[in-house]
Amino acid sequence: MNIKSQKLIAIFEAMADGVCIISQEYIIEFMNRAMVKNFGEGIGKKCYKVLENNDKICPRCKASDVFNGETLHREIHNPATHKMFDVIETPLKIEDGAVSKLSIYRDITQKKKQDERLRA
Repeated sequence: MNIKSQKLIAIFEAMADGVCIISQEYIIEFMNRAMVKNFGEGIGKKCYKVLENNDKICPRCKASDVFNGETLHREIHNPATHKMFDVIETPLKIEDGAVSKLSIYRDITQKKKQDERLRA
């Protein structure tokens, strides 16, 4: 691991938001502490198993769009955790030229509950 990689990992670990990196084979390559707290340890496992508790690729999965260069921003209800997340997914070009998917998960569950209470 080079110094740039070490700095990037330190930044991701300092973030309150969950961060994960997923390969084109849907394998989790990295999870920061916040991500592990929400979903459990998943490095080396299929993302759909860890993040959604599914045995196959999720029907709403947009990974192929991200691997083709798109950056996505959306809200996701995660049935495995019973939480709402604001998710940003963006392509991450690795040193060898391969493209992985960098995902940032912000837990917005409490904000959504507050919004519901205010509307009621």
